[in-house]
Amino acid sequence: MILFIVHSVLLFVFSYSIIRFLIPEKKNFETILYSYLLFWANILFTSFILSFFNILDWKILYFSLSVSIQFVVFIVLFRKNIGFRIGFPEFKIPRLRFDLYSLVIVFLSLIFVLQLILCFSYLPLTPDTLSSKLVKIYAFLQNHTLLPNPDFDGDLVFMSPINTAVTWMYFIIYKVSFRALHFFSLFNWVTIGFSSYFLCRKLEISKLASVMSTALLICSDVFLLNATGDNDDILAASSFAIGVLAFVNWYSEKRMIYILLAGLALGISLGIKPFAALYYQLVIGIIVFYFIKYGIKSTFSFVRKFLFHGIVFVFAVLFMLFGVFYENYMMRGNPVKFSKVVSAVNNSPFSFKIAGINLVSQNMELFLTPALVPTGVGHREELSDVANHLSKTVINNLFNTTQEEVNTKYSAHTNMTTIAYPLFYDHSVNFGFYPHLLLISALIGFLSFNKVRPIVYVLGLSFLFADIGYCIHNKYVMGIMRYWMIVFTITAPLIGFALDRLRKLKSSFVYKIGYPIFFIAFAYCIFTSFYGLFNNYYRSIGAIISYTNFNSYRKQISDRVAEILPKTPEFNVVYVNNYPNALIHNLAPDSKILSKNQVQEAIPNIIISQLIPLGIQNYSSARRIVNLTVDELKEDYFILIGNFFDAKFFMNRVPKQLQLTDEKKEVLFYFSQPVEAKSGENITNTGLVSKFKEMDSFESAYFKTDNENKEIQISPWTDFRETNLKFGKKDKTIIVKIRNKKTNKTYSNSYPI
Repeated sequence: MILFIVHSVLLFVFSYSIIRFLIPEKKNFETILYSYLLFWANILFTSFILSFFNILDWKILYFSLSVSIQFVVFIVLFRKNIGFRIGFPEFKIPRLRFDLYSLVIVFLSLIFVLQLILCFSYLPLTPDTLSSKLVKIYAFLQNHTLLPNPDFDGDLVFMSPINTAVTWMYFIIYKVSFRALHFFSLFNWVTIGFSSYFLCRKLEISKLASVMSTALLICSDVFLLNATGDNDDILAASSFAIGVLAFVNWYSEKRMIYILLAGLALGISLGIKPFAALYYQLVIGIIVFYFIKYGIKSTFSFVRKFLFHGIVFVFAVLFMLFGVFYENYMMRGNPVKFSKVVSAVNNSPFSFKIAGINLVSQNMELFLTPALVPTGVGHREELSDVANHLSKTVINNLFNTTQEEVNTKYSAHTNMTTIAYPLFYDHSVNFGFYPHLLLISALIGFLSFNKVRPIVYVLGLSFLFADIGYCIHNKYVMGIMRYWMIVFTITAPLIGFALDRLRKLKSSFVYKIGYPIFFIAFAYCIFTSFYGLFNNYYRSIGAIISYTNFNSYRKQISDRVAEILPKTPEFNVVYVNNYPNALIHNLAPDSKILSKNQVQEAIPNIIISQLIPLGIQNYSSARRIVNLTVDELKEDYFILIGNFFDAKFFMNRVPKQLQLTDEKKEVLFYFSQPVEAKSGENITNTGLVSKFKEMDSFESAYFKTDNENKEIQISPWTDFRETNLKFGKKDKTIIVKIRNKKTNKTYSNSYPI
């Protein structure tokens, strides 16, 4: 922990000094934003270098190389700027006055304090984080490189771009508490806030309008709830926000350092989530506005003059994406080829119907859901059903389709049209009425077109272009609005401009209508902010006060699992449905974990069995383990070591000192089925997971359904053998049985289809 603190302090001091040397006229919090960007780029670059030499897990070298890189740059600049006083950022504590600006600052400060409490009180619990990104870090460190680890099977662990895992590795390599991920998200939320505020001020928007528009942005439900979470969308949005701020500074001053910082930021963001790529139209928009204002000759002259700046920008972007390209090339033979999970989202081959379904359904969620299911109202489940029924009806009628077709042909992950959710948590919330305010602001800007700077319009309306780009490029994905955080990160200046414009039109009709709308929206934002922090299903102040918070899974996992895992130094996790999320929070400090799809010999294996009916139509839930208790087994059997949410944990080769005499001995069978399991279709890939020497004395296992007399035989030594077992509409269970040939004892059980 001490080394982590020393590393962080040294890295920040050198990064801050470098920025002060390069941008000496800035001495405010904007300097800190750019310093943080250099800090971030440093830890990514350090990991890339160590990975190349297969020494990624050498903590002392990680520290030394990282600090040395920044120190060398500092010394080079210091020798050119001898006598320059670096100084600290100028920060004046504002005198509290009873005015609107002070009230907004007090509101944001109170929100920040409540978020700090949540960060202290919870551990990470997002399934994607625990089952992919954190597991990826363990895979990297065990393999000493950022290349895929042969001990980890499947695309799930390596499904997403690499920059999130490499960033979080900074905390994991020093064994800092997992809570650090929440504090890091909160820091990035603050970063987005300052970036938005400075962006507004750079575009000559008043302090009051800047802080109000920023508060409306960062306190919208999606930003607020993800600020204390462990999703990486807020990291992508944060780096992108800093990059756009640097880009706008370059647009005004045409200095190389700003375009370099903008490129580094965009590269970091793209290496976390690719959605920042949708903003190619931001550059196109600026060129178009330049063309309209200055003509074609001046535009070409501008492009020729700053072509080298453009080359530097592209180089910086590619530099920060080096790890992504390298991993893709080593895994898939192509630097721009991503995992099947990621590629499945692409609308390829292109379909206008998919684009239309996506465009209508996503924007119904974006613009219609806040009115149908407003934050903070009761009966959320019933209102969500109404909203979803409406969306399904619209899509079916407008595109002459069915929800079954949407599910199987037009969606990336077998999703039906869904625009609202009964649970209120990180993945289900949206932006409230913020998008509506943007459209109202655009209208006010249009009425005052000669007063608005083109760049303000480009930034404010870029969300519409990104919206269209997202819906055209991708298949339908059941709306997870946190994916859209980048889309709105840079839009606050347009709302700020509208507020300033309204204040100058106090006697006009537009003012009398518009100003009350903005203040009602801000009052609603205040209400939903406190509601969100007190009622989030994942992390809630209300749950802390009532002593019902689950501390990120710990109280939902059995004591037996919590006892065994920290004392098992090496084990394999067999993928069945999803990665057992609770494992990450119960590992020994130096645990070695494998993730092979097959049961491994000589080491313990953990298998998780979710209680999901076999007939469910969902690609990710179409696999299941069923267990059969056989008390005659003597060695290598599985035991049920506990439950976790709606799943069972099975483990074999439990360390002897942890074994209990009364635990049942289980034989495990694996089932999978077609993605769209229908009446009369086969249950396929049925096989024996457990393999035991004493199974020679048992007859083969038999499987049958309620109404089919035919029994399907599975040899004890056949793994993942396909069968022809079918189930019909009347079938409710599948029956499994096995008999010992010597004792004539039969074991059987039935399971729901």
